[in-house]
Amino acid sequence: MRLLITDPLHPVVQSTIARLKDRALEDGDTWTVLGLTTRAEAAHPPALDGLVTGPAPDDPVWGRCLLDLARRHRLDVVLPWTDVDARAASAHAAALAAVGTSVACPPARLVELACDKWATTLRLADAGIPVPESRLVRTAADVAAAATEMGYPRQPLLLKPRGLAGGHGVWSIRPGGDLTRTAPVPRLPLEAMVAAIATSDGRAEFLLQHELTGTDISVDVLAHDGRVIASAVRTRGRTLGGLCVQGTVLPGFPRLDQVVCEIVQVLGWSHLANIQLIADPGSGAVAVYEINARAAGSIGTSAHAGLDLLHAAIEYARSGEVPVVPATVPTPVGFRRFWTDQVWPL
Repeated sequence: MRLLITDPLHPVVQSTIARLKDRALEDGDTWTVLGLTTRAEAAHPPALDGLVTGPAPDDPVWGRCLLDLARRHRLDVVLPWTDVDARAASAHAAALAAVGTSVACPPARLVELACDKWATTLRLADAGIPVPESRLVRTAADVAAAATEMGYPRQPLLLKPRGLAGGHGVWSIRPGGDLTRTAPVPRLPLEAMVAAIATSDGRAEFLLQHELTGTDISVDVLAHDGRVIASAVRTRGRTLGGLCVQGTVLPGFPRLDQVVCEIVQVLGWSHLANIQLIADPGSGAVAVYEINARAAGSIGTSAHAGLDLLHAAIEYARSGEVPVVPATVPTPVGFRRFWTDQVWPL
């Protein structure tokens, strides 16, 4: 197996790739894993077999560069780690397939949908899938008016860019402020948020949503033609810079599993998805607030719980065959990340 990953300097790469390569050796396979980066002088994580340099994924020549790398290194699979990379790679999936290289992410139409948070929210709401109350806003006046209609200040709100993911650019709007990144998201009162948007160029679009209370849950899913093959639930007990650094990997519960299956079926999903939800521990109700059409940064932690979902997804991309894996994790584990993984049985 010859695998190319994007964003290879991400802090989870070392532990994730090292475990994948160990798993491959157990199966009698040898993996060569390369990282694609724009940083020519970077030192690569020891688990990688090398770095190759290229343009940023939003550069018009990125696709041609990726195709050249696929030929030159005889790549079997390209694994995009970020939404921007998934968008670029999926757009060139047909050209890559022609030279024998698969892309380990959903088809381009699903990647495009997931990268548009407003379109995703509307599709899910139309299908009867629970989502937070949401508004599309553009200007400071839009934000001020919508916030009042949505119950601020009694109701805390979230403001997030329409086209970004992974926790980047998300603000909590509530009385009082907290600009530290040790909080899940930075906080500003409405007046300060409105003033900040008023100084922008006014071309950006945002979602304004109810900030829900409950347990923050991330579900990693591998699907095939609208059917869930396997899923792993991860509670997000503590996040840092948008990355989960402490939580629990465990099976789902009936209502959660039902919602995940409905999403996969309604959207006709294939391949990887990372579905983020808020669950009410009292009622069991859930609401979906984001879908990412790629591998989540913490997807590798499911392997500690007995379901190597990332390995299965890469093999699915390579062979095109639905893998035989557990439907969910058999053994719950807690985890904590210090850019290595610490796990313990529950």
